[in-house]
This record gives sequence, structure tokens and C-alpha cells, in this order.
Amino acid sequence: MTKLTAVYLTKTLHVLAALTRTDPPQGDEPVSALIGTGLPVRFIGQLPVNVTFHATDLSAVTVDDQPDVLVNRQNYQVAPDPKTQALQVTAVGPTNLVTPAIVSASSATIQVALPTPVPAIVVLQQLTPVSPPPFIKSLLTIPFVPTPVLGASAFAPGDVWNMYVLVLGLPPVSQKFTV
Repeated sequence: MTKLTAVYLTKTLHVLAALTRTDPPQGDEPVSALIGTGLPVRFIGQLPVNVTFHATDLSAVTVDDQPDVLVNRQNYQVAPDPKTQALQVTAVGPTNLVTPAIVSASSATIQVALPTPVPAIVVLQQLTPVSPPPFIKSLLTIPFVPTPVLGASAFAPGDVWNMYVLVLGLPPVSQKFTV
């Protein structure tokens, strides 16, 4: 019987990588045994990205095989079973609950249509002019009101950016914007 090993962000629980195995090791396995020091990610949501998440921000869990996770891994999360508290891989909630939005050309803000604060990771990648590696806002709690991500000094008129938002319990959302 095959098993599924999922590598996930520990702060938002999103599955970023998955593999099936016929004979996984018993017990806990350090994520670094699977990915080394970091996991390169090429898509978040619907847009391409070139970002590497450090192994210290990731964990791994092995569960019964679920073939859909291999195809749509970012639509899954790791969460404790309500009865046993054992970690399991489950589908995330509907996409219409979170909408990233750039509400000003002088600073980036994220606007979330949720009634309570939510943990999130925000990745901003400058497309033009070509920039250094993406800026990762490691963890912030996004409230109902717009939340600043980067100050005005980070943006120049005409710059093109991609914004990726990973919110706990929801599918990732991505958006391209021009300052």
C-alpha cells in the first residue's frame, strides 16, 4: 500500500510538495531529509513564481495515499483530525473568502474579506525591472482592514509585481499588478 508524504508550510499549513512512497520510514522524518535546506516553488495560485522556502519554515507528514494531492497540492492543507488529533491532509476552503488587493500605488496592502484575523504568508516578486529574489513576509496576521505589506519606498512607478498570498485554511491567491 502506498503512502503520501506532504511537505507543508508550518505557519499556514499549505501543502507545497507531495510524493507517494511504497515503504516510508516509520515515525517522524525531518523535512530536510526530503528537501535539503530549501524547497523551490515555481507556482503559487495561478501565477509562476521563483521562490525557495527554507526548510526551517516547512514540515512533512506521511498519511494514507490521496492521488488528488499530487495534482492540486496547493488546494490541500495539513490539519489535525478533530477526533484523534493525528495530522491529516484535507482540502482547503473556498477561494472566494480571500481577495488580495493592491489598494494604492504607493504601498501594497492586502484586503481580506474575513470577520476575524487570519495567519498568512505574503510573497512579493518584482517582475520589471528584474529584481533580486522575492520578498517573503514570513508571517503576518491579516485583519479585516487593509494591512501594509511593504512601504512606499519599495515601489517605483511602472514597476510590475506579482503578489502571492497563502492564508491559513484557504487556497493560495495570486495577482499581478503595476505600480
